Amino acid sequence: MTLDVSGVKDAPDELSTGHLLAPRGLLAAYAGRTRDTVAVDDVSLYVNEGEVLGIAGESGCGKSTLASVLSLTARPPLNVLAGELDVAGKRLSFEPDKAPPRSWRGTVVSLLPQGAMNSLSPTMRVGDFAVRIVAAHEGRVKRVDALAGPRSGSPSWTCPTACCRPTRTSSPAA
Repeated sequence: MTLDVSGVKDAPDELSTGHLLAPRGLLAAYAGRTRDTVAVDDVSLYVNEGEVLGIAGESGCGKSTLASVLSLTARPPLNVLAGELDVAGKRLSFEPDKAPPRSWRGTVVSLLPQGAMNSLSPTMRVGDFAVRIVAAHEGRVKRVDALAGPRSGSPSWTCPTACCRPTRTSSPAA
């Protein structure tokens, strides 16, 4: 089985401004009893601001494994062995036996999985999900503050689309 990355650009050697996401040389393997199984092998790509990356492939080809590596949610038996991850100008070098900074999860990178039991609710606005992510990492926060963008002492982030900006509704805010 192979991961279909047709149309995905190879990451440049130098990270230039404008690349929102640029993983390079990612290597991850599942630990086995007798041998490890490589699931992500030298993956490099980049995504610019305003672009959307879709990952398609057969069942078991590594889509979810790559997403786990990119979102820093990989847990044993999956081990990230090598590579770099550049996200909005921040760089993380993966090393065996060294966990990525927990502070990055949910603030620098996030994963919104799509699956039957964990999919986004079609009755909830995307901005509400963003508020929940910020609140999970920063505690109690007002919706307007969560969607306003970076705060003092918080990582810098902005949503490139209008989906996360507060909008007026006919019903009162919760």
